[in-house]
Amino acid sequence: MNTDQIKMTLHMHSRFSDGADTVEELIAKAKEQGMTHIAITDHDTFAGMRFINKLKEHESFDIELIGGCEFSCSNPHTGDKVHILAYGLDLEQAEELEKIASHTLMLRHQKTLWQIQQIMNAGYDLSVDSVREESKGSPVLYKQHVMFALTKHRYSYNSSDYMNLYRSLFKGSGVAAGEIEYPSALEIVMLIKEAGGYSVLAHPGQLNSYPLIEELVKEGLDGIEKYHHSHGEADYQKVDDFAQTYQLFTTAGTDYHGRYGSPERIDEELADADQAALLVDLLFN
Repeated sequence: MNTDQIKMTLHMHSRFSDGADTVEELIAKAKEQGMTHIAITDHDTFAGMRFINKLKEHESFDIELIGGCEFSCSNPHTGDKVHILAYGLDLEQAEELEKIASHTLMLRHQKTLWQIQQIMNAGYDLSVDSVREESKGSPVLYKQHVMFALTKHRYSYNSSDYMNLYRSLFKGSGVAAGEIEYPSALEIVMLIKEAGGYSVLAHPGQLNSYPLIEELVKEGLDGIEKYHHSHGEADYQKVDDFAQTYQLFTTAGTDYHGRYGSPERIDEELADADQAALLVDLLFN
């Protein structure tokens, strides 16, 4: 395949975490949109990776598919959120990573149950059962599940009504505001390297993760997500500068969640042709 024929995006979510679509539905949508290479990277779980590995044993696709994981982390100096994408993990060597991810999921689920109760106490028409029905396959409940159960699908994710309600409940002094404790991004990158994987700093412009890059590189960071719906030209330039300085590869991630997020299509963020060719060799062969 010529490099200019590669259409690659390496960041999206299924029902194994907070995406609205099954893995099979994501594959079908990606094929319809002309994608050639994709990665499904659910939050803090290896379930999607294991499912994809088994799926590939029994089925062939007209698309190259890998599983990965997006780890929810923190900057150990500031407490700010940092997201790290992992690819190519040797799951037999990743027990410590999975233990950390499972702990994050437990905390997230408990937090969501607490948030549901606070929202109910505030007089909203909501129940745990209605949120579980919305989650459809995810063992962990997320804020997206709460919001769509609460609004009964009256609003789209991008509507002002949805976002205003979301902010009033989950941000600032909202009744369901608050965060859980996340592991250090430095530790996660180190453990990904020890498990034979590749680590990528996800959407650093969105979370202002740039100040941590030098330390992440010392722990083994391999790449930075360049193209993401939250990034603009200034971010592209910053990512390219960091990539050149520290000899990192760059990726593209649609961060597709289906109806639970932006953007609306899988093919909206594509890797540069030269980087895509490199990533085929690193991740897909």
